[in-house]
Amino acid sequence: VDSMTKVLAKIDSTSTFPLAGIIHSAGMLSDGVLVNQSWSSFEQVMAPKVEGAWILHKLTQNQPLDFFILFSSGASLLGSAGQGNHAAANAFLDCLAHYRQAMSLTGLSINWGAVSVVGEAAEKGADIRLQQKLGIEAITPEKFLESLEKLMNFSEVQVGVLPINWLNWQDRVTQWRFLADWKEKTVNTVPALKSDFLEHLKMLIPSEQRRLLEVHVRQQVAQVLGLNSFINIDFSQGFFELGIDSLMSVELRSFLQKSLGCELPSTLTFKYPTLKNLVDYLAELLLDVKVEGNSTIERKQTEVDEETQEQLLAKTKELSEKQLEEIIDQKLNLFVNEEL
Repeated sequence: VDSMTKVLAKIDSTSTFPLAGIIHSAGMLSDGVLVNQSWSSFEQVMAPKVEGAWILHKLTQNQPLDFFILFSSGASLLGSAGQGNHAAANAFLDCLAHYRQAMSLTGLSINWGAVSVVGEAAEKGADIRLQQKLGIEAITPEKFLESLEKLMNFSEVQVGVLPINWLNWQDRVTQWRFLADWKEKTVNTVPALKSDFLEHLKMLIPSEQRRLLEVHVRQQVAQVLGLNSFINIDFSQGFFELGIDSLMSVELRSFLQKSLGCELPSTLTFKYPTLKNLVDYLAELLLDVKVEGNSTIERKQTEVDEETQEQLLAKTKELSEKQLEEIIDQKLNLFVNEEL
């Protein structure tokens, strides 16, 4: 407070013109799934936005400003995986803009998307790639400045500036439970899907099936996390330890349903919380493979397959009644001896 008071006092004493307006653009990131977040990580992210913006508001609320612009984020408008603290901090800025306008003061909160080339999000390329998968594109610096110039002349209290591919975004968000009714869904659409991958998988020998299924699931997990490679994903590590939160879990389930052509439970990553657990489940579901302990029991079969049954039936027809009786007697004797 003291530092900002001195800055404002210096402007008043040295500037020919009074302070015309304020743009609050401070912010920092400390990403992580909510279960792994601590209060200190929340304080670290919220302080520049919550405390900083509030100090500016209190110190200038009696000045006739032309503009008071708060750089918020799309995270508070649409949510952002792994950025609960960031979303909370920006939600405060949104509320502050509304609060100021309710006091008949100028106030605008801009929910920016990620800006390409510059900024912390650009440095973390995975963040931008993750947003792009949700249908939200990055803003170029030129578009950013152009949008800001236009918005400074508007009277709106809160505006989102996010280039969105609406079809792609709608496909993603309708997987979220609270938006499940947004898009009409045809009953039994998912089970009817055909999967080229699954057809190919079923043509392989059992040992190759398991290996390919593992690779496929790793690839889907890497895609959800925005990683270029799945090589370093630990097969025994929990999904939440890897950084997959509830929204990403929904996305992973959606990817697997589409690629495997089957319906999967909404609690998929909770019931099967590691890659190994998930692959074991999918192997049993899709390939009829039972997993017990560390051993894999291959495709369940009847005692004899159809071809063997036909061969035995043909041989049986060639035997006389006497030969059949002898075979039956032999089998009965063996059975009795084993029981004794």
